[in-house]
Formats: sequence, structure tokens, C-alpha cells
Amino acid sequence: MPFLDSNADLSGTILTQENLRGARNYLKGLISLLDPTWLGKPKGQLRFAWNSDGQSPVTFLIDLSSHLALIEQAITVRSRAIFEDKVIQLLRTNGKTDFENLLTEFRVLSFFAQKTKPIELDPLVPQKDLKSYNRPKTPDFSFQLPCGRILVEITVFYFQPLILWKNNIEQAFNYIERSMFKHPLRRILVFSLPLNFKWSQAKTFIKSTVLPNVKATTTGETSITFNEKQIIATWHEPPHIQCDLSKHPDPDTVHFPNDRYATFDGPKGLGLWIREENRNFSWVSARKQSAIALEAIIQAEDATELTEMIVKSIRNTLDRKREQLRSDDTQIVVCKIAHHELTSPELLRMVQERIWPNPHYQWLTGILLYIPRMGFTPKDKSDQMYALMNPNATCSGKSFNEFMSSNYINIS
Repeated sequence: MPFLDSNADLSGTILTQENLRGARNYLKGLISLLDPTWLGKPKGQLRFAWNSDGQSPVTFLIDLSSHLALIEQAITVRSRAIFEDKVIQLLRTNGKTDFENLLTEFRVLSFFAQKTKPIELDPLVPQKDLKSYNRPKTPDFSFQLPCGRILVEITVFYFQPLILWKNNIEQAFNYIERSMFKHPLRRILVFSLPLNFKWSQAKTFIKSTVLPNVKATTTGETSITFNEKQIIATWHEPPHIQCDLSKHPDPDTVHFPNDRYATFDGPKGLGLWIREENRNFSWVSARKQSAIALEAIIQAEDATELTEMIVKSIRNTLDRKREQLRSDDTQIVVCKIAHHELTSPELLRMVQERIWPNPHYQWLTGILLYIPRMGFTPKDKSDQMYALMNPNATCSGKSFNEFMSSNYINIS
């Protein structure tokens, strides 16, 4: 059990060995209580982090333990059995999507647990129906403010066209990576792709035209038209930092070029440095004397079509959530975006312009957009909430807005 007994390296993070000891004790105790056989034979998606002693899995588990502990301290006695059932689900869930949905639910609950208590889980389910197969629909949790009860439903926003687009890109990038790593080269390869991109249609073009040119020339561009849509590939050689480094370069001490990527000489071959993140779908890797960065960009001419599809998807999601949020209380939907290609302000402005003017959504007081922290270095941002209150809502969001004002970025 690497997590429980490994020598985890937390250097460069905001976490300490004391945090690690606390997380080990807490998770071991909780799992022993709820599913003791799991410790002997971890299963589900969580086993991948549990069986690893790498820094990223260890920080993930420390973070998870803090979320669960905060929730435990904030929920009502009635909610305890619901919480335990959700933890057991987290331990046993094999599907990535179900696992991510549960994680999001715990993280959002923890966010609110730091602000208020008690929190009631599944608040619209009577006590007698908690174990019923036909239990009534309910929001995920509720809490009280002086203005009344706040009902909160948590969801992850999955946009199906983007999922299909990314699945096809992953197939393409898998193939490109395997092919390019057969040669000692350094390349940045960027694709401009339509939203209906299909790897099966583009494979021959990439295999016979793009890759031979990328391998033969350090800079270039080529394109092809499929179904009246162009696939454009451009590439260049990244700059190289002329220094021998024993670890990933520190931007505070090493002068970097202006390019988004740069290679450097590491102890096991080339390393690849990224100056800043962007919204493109990115895939970077380095092996021996090869370093590759692959990017995919949705073509600008698909932007209008994409916006309409996203708005339709938002409406469908909210319409489904209306079944859970059936009361006269203040009703909030907290959403996490599953696609980093969509920024929080963009999505919320779509809500402001296309959802709030529609009287069909007067039942909804507001939407919060949850952004979990992505890392644990001193430079990484903590959890964030973006919010937008519905000016046409039946229940005003003024009191809730004031309650949460120190915890989110308000989009006006």
C-alpha cells in the first residue's frame, strides 16, 4: 500500500509531512470503517492514486482527505448515512466519468462546509425513504440563511461534441507520438481542426503527408479539405535552453525564450518546458532525444455553431436539474466545466445573454461555476467559484450573493 507506507516527496508543494500523516490516518480509519476489504485489495478508479507513491497521486489523496473531513464535520446526523454511501461509491466506482462526478460533489460540499453548517444532504428525501429504490428526486444539499433555505444541485457540464472531438484527437495524437518518437527530433505540431474532425478520415493524410514533412523539415505548413472543411497542420522546432539541468528548469532563475515551449537537457535526455497554459487541447511528452508538443485548435469558422450547441446543452442540463430543484426555496446550480477549452467567463456570459432573459428559467436563482485547484505549488490557485445571479428569478439571490461574496468572482 504505497500511500500508507511510501516515502512521499512533497518538496515544492504547499503540503507537509504532517498533512500526509493526517491524511493517512483519516483515510485509513474511514475506509476501515466503511469498506475494510478495500484496503487489502484496492479497486475502482481510486486504486490508481492509492497504489502510487508519485507526488501527484499523493497530493491528490491528501486533498481528498481534507475535503471528506470538512464534510463530515459540517453535515447533519441524518446526512451521515448518505455521506458514507457516497464514500463507498467513490471507493468502488470504475467509470472515470462517475468518479469525476463524485469528486466534484465532494469538493463543492467541502467548499460550502468551510462557510456554513449544518449542511443537509438530499434534503427533499424523507427519512423513511433514504434507503428506498424509488426515493424522490432531490438537490444534492441544502443549508439555512436568514432569508430561508438554500437548495444546491451539483453537476459537471459535459459537452458531447467536444467529447467526441477530443476522443478523435487523442487517437490522432497517440499515433503521432508513437511515430515521431522513433526519430531524434524536437517539434511543435499544431492542428487547426473543424468540430466534426474524424481521425478515421484524416489518418491517411496525417500518416502519408503531415508526418513525413514534419520529420524532414523544421518548419512548415500543409492542409487538406474533408467534407468542405480544412485540416491545417503547422509545425516548427522549439528553441533549446543551452544548459544542463538536473530537474525541470526554474523560471525564476533560468532565462526562457518567448516561445510557449522550449526544450532543455535533462539527466535522462531532453525535457520539454511549457511557459504558460492555454485553451488549446495540448499533449506534450519527451523521451530520450525526442521532445514533442501537439496542439489542436477548433477552427474559428465553427465558433458560431459551437456557441449555439453549447447554449442548447446548457438548457438541456438545466431542464434536467429542474426535476431535482422543485420547491419555492432559493435554488442554485453549481457546475464544473469538463472542458478547459471553455472558460468560465465565456460560459457564464452565455447564461447571462441566452438563459436569464428566458422566463422558463425564473425558477433558478443563480449558477455558480466551480474551478478546482489544479496543483499544490505555491503558485497554483486554490478552489474558485464564478457566479451569476438571475435578475429575473422568482427568488432573489441578493442574500445568497452577500453570503458568498468573499468566495467567488462575480461576473456582471
